[in-house]
Amino acid sequence: MLIVTRCSGWVMGIGLAIGCMLAATAHASEPAAPGVAVVELFTSEGCSSCPPADAALAELIRENRGGHVYALAFHVDYWDDLGWPDPFAQAAFTARQGEYRRAFNLQSLYTPQAIINGKAELLGSDRAAIRREVAAVLKTPAVGSLQPTASLDGKTIKVNVAATGLPAETLVRVALVQSGLSVDVRRGENGGKTLTHDGVVRVFTSATLSKDLKATATLTAPSGGWPKNSSIVVFAQQPGDLHVLAATEIALPR
Repeated sequence: MLIVTRCSGWVMGIGLAIGCMLAATAHASEPAAPGVAVVELFTSEGCSSCPPADAALAELIRENRGGHVYALAFHVDYWDDLGWPDPFAQAAFTARQGEYRRAFNLQSLYTPQAIINGKAELLGSDRAAIRREVAAVLKTPAVGSLQPTASLDGKTIKVNVAATGLPAETLVRVALVQSGLSVDVRRGENGGKTLTHDGVVRVFTSATLSKDLKATATLTAPSGGWPKNSSIVVFAQQPGDLHVLAATEIALPR
């Protein structure tokens, strides 16, 4: 009987040769994780140049519905003292934009600002540039994948996340996102206008992947309870440079 311990060389056992070929075929056929695009828009109802960016984000959502594009509008609060307090603004969202200011070594914050996969920052109303950047990142396979599950308990939602292909200590971001919003702005730079919004972040929190590549995050219902037309976006970011490694979306549990 001929016994060969490797799948290389000129001679090998027939059974082992078949096994090696099958293994190679299976490995070659494994699909790479599809590319993802996480588009974060920093905006405000108090900013006169923001409505076109809000419209651009809404268009992006419509064009990519059911795809691997995840759009999130973070309403910042540093415009609130100029005549109109944005009802969706949070100091925490301003702080998040500050993370990107440091990551990109920018001198100051501004609106509207779009961040694509934590890798590119550009004017949030530049539709053509946003589309080009989204198309580019979608061509690159995601580093890994996320498998979140969510359970509702009154005013809280627990999101358990299992990951594959990602390193421990990866940052896991969890956002409650709502669309179909409309606000009559009475004062400020957009006074007298009715603004519509999609992809608005209502609740945002973070967790860190453990050594067994799991994380748990808790969302607390915003004022008024769990909003309609909402979903949960989960994405992973590399600590430091904040590059997006994976992303997905799940329905709000009922």
